[in-house]
Amino acid sequence: MAFLKVIRFLIILQFIAFSISLHAESAWICEEASSIREGHSIIACGIGEDKSLEEARRKSRESAIEEFNRICNISNDCFDFENVVIPLRTNCTSSKEKFICFRGIRFDITNFRKSASSNNTSLLDSEVLKKRKEIDDLESKIHAINQLKETNHG
Repeated sequence: MAFLKVIRFLIILQFIAFSISLHAESAWICEEASSIREGHSIIACGIGEDKSLEEARRKSRESAIEEFNRICNISNDCFDFENVVIPLRTNCTSSKEKFICFRGIRFDITNFRKSASSNNTSLLDSEVLKKRKEIDDLESKIHAINQLKETNHG
């Protein structure tokens, strides 16, 4: 019985140490790389820029999710399995007239297979994120065109 308690304690200790090492890496990983994988965990990073802090944070979150989906969709030990999402830190800075945010999200891949409808939802979510990004890009271009028109007519 005491032996099992020691084993349980060591497993918990190892899990905590692993979690701390992943979190420590996230403090710098998002400024150095787009993602990192250790065992059944993927830290995905995203960057978002916008005039609004809230939008820059949202864009960085979506960018991190897109990065995870790019990795997970081509990994046979990830795509078909449920994931636990653990938000990490978000670092934002203001530069001139915009905010730039770096966001880290850890995804722990479980041993539980997704249902067929869950796989379809995941693919749809990925497509929705892509379309939102396209819309954001088009809105930025429209804004730039309108500013050019104003300066040419003003």
